[in-house]
Amino acid sequence: MRLLTSLMALVVLAACGATVHGGNPGPVATLSRTVSPEASAPPMVPVDISSPTAVGTSVASRILPPATVLPAVALCTTPVQVFQDGNAGPLLCRGGALNVAAWQWFEQSLQPPVMAAGPGLSADAQRAALCRVGPQNMTVPEAESAYWLAAVYYGWTPIDARRVLVDEGCR
Repeated sequence: MRLLTSLMALVVLAACGATVHGGNPGPVATLSRTVSPEASAPPMVPVDISSPTAVGTSVASRILPPATVLPAVALCTTPVQVFQDGNAGPLLCRGGALNVAAWQWFEQSLQPPVMAAGPGLSADAQRAALCRVGPQNMTVPEAESAYWLAAVYYGWTPIDARRVLVDEGCR
């Protein structure tokens, strides 16, 4: 039994590429991944739109103006901080609930048209809504945050807002 255990350990070590008593390393499994520039999966919500410490308090679902429909996600509230670049957050609370205080801050301070765009938008319609100019000029970080609030609220399959705003010359 001990011999069988030792042989199994040697097989495992060899398979992992370890050197066995001065011998050559065994076969090494390699993983390779090809990244296509036209990735089919939509980009994920950026990590920095929520705060790991922003637990928030759950609140009842309701329509948040300028929206005209109920949100596709749970709602919460937690205090908003305004950052040096003029942006504000956190946009989400722990668990992905939308921060009502952040939604209201963006709506009252910047009135971004993207927040009134509505559910079911295609990628092209999201781009158009993101690029619409509102009553206030917004920085790229502010416009990107307003977009993410809308994308989460309406349940859109997200686009890369930064690419639209910066690389594609929306501004």
